Amino acid sequence: MGDPRQHRKKYTTPSHPWQRDRIAEEKVLLDTYGLRNKKEVWKSASRAKQCTIQAKRLIRERAIPQSQKEEKDFLARLKRLGYISPDATIEEVLSLNIHDV
Repeated sequence: MGDPRQHRKKYTTPSHPWQRDRIAEEKVLLDTYGLRNKKEVWKSASRAKQCTIQAKRLIRERAIPQSQKEEKDFLARLKRLGYISPDATIEEVLSLNIHDV
């Protein structure tokens, strides 16, 4: 039957559990977007952070031909998901935040 796959968390939790400003901001996000729990907010924040990290890597490695192809594919994926506008550039991905995701 094979070994079962080990599932990994798709988010990171806040570094400190009781920060009044962060909790209030998350509460507004929950009410605005109709999310069930804080885990969904953290998932969205992690997705936005992963996108900006990948964009920084692609900007740093622009001289490599493979990086240009990856940049085009990355932008197409973000456009398909609706995170960015159709005419956005890789520099605009750096300003991606939780509200866009």
